[in-house]
Amino acid sequence: MKRFLIWFFLVLTIATMAFGAVAYYIYTSPATSLIEPYQLLVSPGDGMGEVMAELQESCGLKYPFLFGIIAKKMKVSQNIRPGLFVVKPEMNMREIALVLRRGGTLTADVVIRGTQDYTQVLGAIAFKLEPDLQSLLKEIENDTQLAIMGFDKDKMPALFIPNTYNMYYFSTPSQIIQKLIVVFNDFWTPVRRNQAASLNLSPIEVSILASIVDKETTKVDEMPRVAGVYLNRLAINQKLQADPTVKFAVGDPTLKRVLTKHTLVEHPYNTYYVHGLPPGPICVPSLQAIQAVLNAEDHKFYYFCAKPDFSGYHSFAENHDQHLVNRRKYQQFLNKNNIK
Repeated sequence: MKRFLIWFFLVLTIATMAFGAVAYYIYTSPATSLIEPYQLLVSPGDGMGEVMAELQESCGLKYPFLFGIIAKKMKVSQNIRPGLFVVKPEMNMREIALVLRRGGTLTADVVIRGTQDYTQVLGAIAFKLEPDLQSLLKEIENDTQLAIMGFDKDKMPALFIPNTYNMYYFSTPSQIIQKLIVVFNDFWTPVRRNQAASLNLSPIEVSILASIVDKETTKVDEMPRVAGVYLNRLAINQKLQADPTVKFAVGDPTLKRVLTKHTLVEHPYNTYYVHGLPPGPICVPSLQAIQAVLNAEDHKFYYFCAKPDFSGYHSFAENHDQHLVNRRKYQQFLNKNNIK
């Protein structure tokens, strides 16, 4: 009997130690199957059940039952608040519970960049915040205040002022639009509006022209001169004949050579076809391009053509004959390099 008890307690001790080792391993080892950090978004009204479901579905939580016990012991469910929580691959169950108990981030930095389509910008906002792209599109295209300000679907890219916006995760589409309107009005100060007026342009028209400048040159130091060419043409009601508007009209931004057949396309954005500015920006204009229009170079150039050297810069001309010489050199350059 004595020997039996010794063996019994020995086996029990070994079993207890083994169980403790397993429990310690489970408790201290990574609790998920993540291979990179995951952003867990807890919405207002979400409870521990929704959080657990998301952890299992998106993070591969390994021991849901044990995690539930730990979370209950640490009073996570009573303290969980809306926000964004970062779950890292190396986190164990206790560390995840601590993150949830401490509270998540309630704001996100949304970067709005120039030269993008406005739906791309809204997509970037939707990616960072809770509202989806379709709800944002619906709101922005039906906002009464935007309509009063002169915005329609064509002019909408002018609304976005490139910058980094810190926004509340759970903003409604209406609140997001209102923030964009505030930033737009803050940017278009009386000084800038007077600069635009001196050019016989509204702020939206400045953005339309700036979007063309953006697509014509990537050289910031050249932008004011390019803007000056277009302003000179507008002043005498000469067609802008801007190649980027042709690419926009035909729906092919990758077009390397704009041919006569492209310039003949009847489209309101084709400035070879229509006089004046197109109905709206062909992209969200960059701050550099907007400033280039407002501070355009005062010169007598009416034409410009890309230089035949892959530099990205342009040759400028005061008259059509000079322009034809520059254009011929560039076309020969394209042919020589088999660019079609």
